[in-house]
Parts: sequence; C-alpha cells; structure tokens
Amino acid sequence: FCTLLPPKRPLVTCARSTESTMPSSPRLFAVASAACLLIAAVALATPATATTNTSPPRSATLCVFSVWAPISVHGAFAARYYASQYPSTHFTVKALPTPSLRDVVQQWLVNGTDCDYVGLGDTSSNAIAVSPLVPPSVAWIDGSATSTELSNKETHPTFRRVVPTDAVGAGGAAVFAVAQGWNLASVLCEDNAYGRSVAEGFASKYAALGGQVEFSRCFQSNTDDAAALEILRPLVEQSSSRVLYVAGMVWRLEKTLRQLRVPSRMMMIFSEANCTTADLSMFPGAFCARYATLPGPSRTYQAAYTARDTSVDFRVFDGAFTQADVLESPADTFWGAMGADAVHVAMEAIATYHAANKTRYPTMSDYVTSVRLQGLTGTVSFLPNGDRETATLAIFNMQPPAGVTSPAGLLESNYSLQQVAIVDGNMIERTTRNGEVSANPDPMWYSVDGGGYRPAAPSALVDRSGDDGSSSAPWIVVAVIAALVAVVAAMAVIATRRGNTLAHAPLDENAPFTVFF
Repeated sequence: FCTLLPPKRPLVTCARSTESTMPSSPRLFAVASAACLLIAAVALATPATATTNTSPPRSATLCVFSVWAPISVHGAFAARYYASQYPSTHFTVKALPTPSLRDVVQQWLVNGTDCDYVGLGDTSSNAIAVSPLVPPSVAWIDGSATSTELSNKETHPTFRRVVPTDAVGAGGAAVFAVAQGWNLASVLCEDNAYGRSVAEGFASKYAALGGQVEFSRCFQSNTDDAAALEILRPLVEQSSSRVLYVAGMVWRLEKTLRQLRVPSRMMMIFSEANCTTADLSMFPGAFCARYATLPGPSRTYQAAYTARDTSVDFRVFDGAFTQADVLESPADTFWGAMGADAVHVAMEAIATYHAANKTRYPTMSDYVTSVRLQGLTGTVSFLPNGDRETATLAIFNMQPPAGVTSPAGLLESNYSLQQVAIVDGNMIERTTRNGEVSANPDPMWYSVDGGGYRPAAPSALVDRSGDDGSSSAPWIVVAVIAALVAVVAAMAVIATRRGNTLAHAPLDENAPFTVFF
C-alpha cells in the first residue's frame, strides 16, 4: 500500500516488511498499517479534488448546421437572447454550411472537433447520417428531426431532441380525426425515414383509438407524374374512405393530386413539416397538426427577434445563407421556436454540467437528458432515450377569409391556416394554453369545384340537408322516387340516413363535407 502514496508529496516513510524491520508487537504493526492506509487514501483523494471543475466553462462553441434558414437563424439568435441567463460563459455561434447530405457529414468531420453543442435543424435523413459521428462529450440536440429511427440508442447513442417524435405529431392528427368521427382513412406515404415514421405514427394511434386504415401507398421522393398517377388513382377512386392522411412532402405530388381533384374529393390531413401556409394553400379545407408554442414567452421572444441586429446574423451565416434568407426567416415560425429551445437546452446543460453528479452523468450526452426548462414550446424534458417527453399540438384548418361562401375568384393566397383546436394527449380543447381563450373558428371543408363552404354542424355527424336550401330539393325528389321505385328508395335511405359516422365521408363531390366539433 505504500506504493500508492504520491512520490512528490511524501507524508510518511514506510519501511518495507522484512524480518529486521518488522515490529515485534502485532498490535503496533496493525496500528502502523492502518495509519499508512488512511494517509494513502487522503493523499489519493487530494489531487482528485484539486482537479475537479467547480465553475462553469468560460467559453463554449455552439455549432449550427446551416441547412434550413428558419431554424438555423433562430438558433443563432437564441444564443444572444438567453446569454444573460449564463453570465459566466461566453457562447459563440459557429455556422457550418451544408447544402447537401454529403456536406453535412464532411462539415462535421472537418469542423466538429471545436463544437460543444451541435444542432442540425434539418431532415431526419441528415440527422441519421451524422448522428453516429457525434461523441458523447458534445451536447447533440436537434429541433427538427422527428423520425422514430433516431430513438434507437444502440445506433444513435448521443442524439437528443426538443422536437417530439413523429409518433406524437402524427398521433395528434389521429386523435383529431377520430374525434371528428372519421374512423376509416387511407394513408399516402413518402418512402423515406420521415415519411415512413409519420405514417406509422398515425396508423398506430389511429388503430389504438378504433380507426381503420383502408389503403396505404408510398411513393419515392423522385417519383415522376406518371408514376404518381399510377399510385394515386386506385387510392382515390377505389377507396370507400374519403379521408386521406399524407405523410411526407406533399408538394412533390401537387400536380397529380390536383389532376385527380383530391382536395375536393377527400378530406386531407397533414402533420408537422407540411403544416405551413405555403404547403397547404394548394389544398383548401385541409387539416394539419402542428406543435404549439406558449403565447406569453413566444410573444416576448418574437418581439426581440424582430428588433434584432441582423448584421450579426449576416456575419454568422456569411457563405452559408444569403442575406435574403436571413431576413426572410419569420419571427413566428414554429420551427424557429424549436431551434431556439434546442439552443436554450444546450446552454443550460453546458453552463451547469460542472456541478453535475459525474457518477450518474459521466458524459455531457447523459447529462442533457436531465435538463428540464420552460421553453417557447412549453416544458422541455427528456425521456431516457433522449426523446422529448411531452408536447401540445394545435390543429389548423386551411380556410378562406371570414364570410366567404363561394370559391369563385379566390386565389391560393386568399387562404390561411386557422387554429381550430388543441390536442393534449388524447384530449381535445378549444382554448389556447395559459388560460387565454381563443376565438377558434369552426372546422370547415371546401369543395373547390363549386360546392361552396359552410361551418361544421355541431349537432350532427352527417347532415347534408342544411338550412341553406342547397340540398332540400333533392330530399323531395328522393321521397317521390321512394314511393315509385322501392329499390332506389332503399339505396337513398342507406346513403343519406342521419347518425352515420363520417367513416365513409359524403361521396357527392358537389356537396360540402360537413364535420362537427
């Protein structure tokens, strides 16, 4: 045990055990041995204590992959916005230009060694490619990669995210669909990591709530118009369902969807990445589920973002984004809020890791999962595998201006996303968070082929008679035919009886699709 003592700080001289030096008394030997062991333990503990980091780091580098401006620019601004909370550490933002998947990997291999934090802010496919390369010493926190493949810690051990998985976002869309009475749907899926994950998230939750997927079709990201038509035609024309959930980048199939008049023939539901005015303006009446932001914190942050010194961002992203890209990143983008929350969590982790229990959290990657804070998107906390624990979703409906009852003369730019509900777990609410009552309009469906618009009827599942006179005459005709032709009457009763669910939505393409809330 004497060899354990530090050679440069001899606290006691211990003789080797030989016959000539061994104490004659066993008790004296025991006391001397115990004393030497105690001194050795103290000597060993002293240097360990002296080298323990007891203060926050003086500086840290936050690396932001410059793939998508709305999330990257917000991530850079968040470092300045939250800096006052961590005065002991100077945070520097470093932009990594990454116009392609190959560049993402190359930039990390070349420049990643200087990063204390890395945020990608792009597709799940890019995150899956770079994730195995990020060491556990780096706070690897993403704000946009949602694929459930990244939940596997055997292949992605250091990956953490503030954006929930596709199972949460797509599941919220399923909760809303079932609440509307739409218990039969078809699924259109882009065949990549994101599309497959979203489709699975919707189908799993939908089935758990009693819904049934009738058709499921996937398309390649590079599908041409002819192949798209072959995929979509049977889905649209042979399906008895009139509800279509779309998982993936729908704009790739815009031309074909319009050619088959899908927006007027089927109720379209989207989630997450597709839930933007730009994407859904081509599909009037569509619904989408998107993660919600907290009104109070978001307004304060957005005001500061709008008033920011943009020249700082021009310098940070010089060579990565154009100045127009920086200026066009809106203040109220949801994905920007996710990017800001990712940076906020990273700053909290970096500034407090020095005081963490290193036995419980031996690496920065382990410690990130213990961070819990109130972000722009609500309470941010993590599951053991690095996925976000909870999230609230808002349901939006692509609607025309208030009071419009006819599609004639309306352009895509006339439509806008209107929040119609909040989904929290399996519960649906009509108010926003923090007790602020929202004047949410009723969900609506529109036939762009001339059927007109009307709000949902809250007291009926299927009510196509209406008060506007649009279908009262057909009811009289049906009654007359029923008296003359029994078979036709029976078919009319089956097709129009009240109380049916909206599993099989109205097949009449010229009549509005009435929903309830």
